[in-house]
Amino acid sequence: MATLIPEDLDLENLHPESERGVIRQLLRTLGDDWQIIPKVGVLIDNKNAEIDLVLASRHRGVFVLEVKGGTIAVRDGQWHQNDHRLKTDPFLQIANAKHQLARRLKAMRLDLEGLFINEVVVLPDVGDIPRDGLGPNAPRSHCWTSQELQVPEAALAYIRRENSPVPIDQYLRFLRALCPKVELTDVEGRFGQGAVQRLDEETKERLDVAARLGDTNRTFLVTGSVGTGKTYLAERWARRCATRGERTLVVCYNRPISEDIAQRLDDTDITVQTFHRLVETLLNPLGFVIPASPPSAWWREVPAQELLRRVADVTERFDAIIVDEAQDFSALWIQALEALHRAAGPRRLLMLADPDQTIYAEQWSPPQDIPRLNLETNLRSSRAIARRVQAIGGAAPNRSAPEGAPVREREASPDTLVSVVSEEIERLQHEYDIPPSQFAILTRHTSERDLLLSSVLSTALARWEERDETRIVCETIHRTKGLERLAIIYIDLDAQRSRQLEYVGTGRAMLHLVAIVAQK
Repeated sequence: MATLIPEDLDLENLHPESERGVIRQLLRTLGDDWQIIPKVGVLIDNKNAEIDLVLASRHRGVFVLEVKGGTIAVRDGQWHQNDHRLKTDPFLQIANAKHQLARRLKAMRLDLEGLFINEVVVLPDVGDIPRDGLGPNAPRSHCWTSQELQVPEAALAYIRRENSPVPIDQYLRFLRALCPKVELTDVEGRFGQGAVQRLDEETKERLDVAARLGDTNRTFLVTGSVGTGKTYLAERWARRCATRGERTLVVCYNRPISEDIAQRLDDTDITVQTFHRLVETLLNPLGFVIPASPPSAWWREVPAQELLRRVADVTERFDAIIVDEAQDFSALWIQALEALHRAAGPRRLLMLADPDQTIYAEQWSPPQDIPRLNLETNLRSSRAIARRVQAIGGAAPNRSAPEGAPVREREASPDTLVSVVSEEIERLQHEYDIPPSQFAILTRHTSERDLLLSSVLSTALARWEERDETRIVCETIHRTKGLERLAIIYIDLDAQRSRQLEYVGTGRAMLHLVAIVAQK
């Protein structure tokens, strides 16, 4: 039987359903020398994307799979799924993802000899296709139907015969590069696993209860410190609302977290936007234009006011509105969002907030007289990091999480900052094989960010919009609030350190945290 990585992955919460079915079938039918890794993240055109499945074997190489469930047809060279035209040819999609994955591996200086990465498109609900495939980019051998899923070993052998096994150290490095959130070890030829995040039963039950409370309440508020699972709940709420047939909107404050949630919900019709981008999208057809370089007061007031003034002319309406990072939304913004409710619908408003992360606006006051729940366990970070964040206002560590590496604190000045950051990047990459896309360098000030971006390091740095598989994101804490990364390098060189910004920045780290502070 094949091995699933991570082994405790909850398949019931894996979407879409077609991928769950393919995974279960492959687990049953592939031999024990195969590893199955779902949802391998890659960056394509500076945007988050995923490889649906990766199959890997020391003896047979690597196969990246794109799964397309439902009825599939190719008409005049255009792919259609359930009679809807697909934006991208699935073979071009998986080939592009494979290319980006190869870029990551090369940037990490991994030895790819003997791995021979091939791509396959899986059509689990299709019984058969023509012998010559589905077009010039879709040969029959690389296009699997339900027939190939019955005997996947034979289908894989048709593409790639067995070869001499890849050395175990090389293979482990490869697997870690694919799934850096899982600690992998070789135990007598079998792979031992230790997930970075493990939910104990009590915590999982609590989150499941919170997810169901979004069904039975028209309004609901969940509060919690960094890492307590608020964004996870936003996704769960959104899916449950959409499954009931509710037209669903998820709204965030900043662009990076909205893009992250949108990628998670890519298999749905759920709308995910930042507040300002939402207003712009709805009001642009009505002549609303954002001026060049407006002041902060304009952003706080005018878009919401304009939406309320013109809402009668807006055709888009929603049954359920979910607000993540609600502490950054003023009462005026919430009022504007509620005006977008469909009058005959459930008019659902579900909010998630952390009052201690109010860094964009004045002190936040939670709405009164609505049902609420507070989350009390850090589900994101290792225990070592969670203890550090708890000391400055975070939630208690999850007792089922791994201890993780000790938090490192380094001192630097503006003159030595580049060399200290460079040393930490090289150490983390050398000791833990962390992909550049799983790093983030967070600075208190734009001056520190710009200094690092203009410097030459062994691994290149980039702004959020320019990120890719070979570069590490370097941004201010404000810009990336809400995102998580396996390794965080947090920088605050002020003599008077900001507890709040340190709380927000260090709370992004999952397994490795380096705090660089002012030299004494």
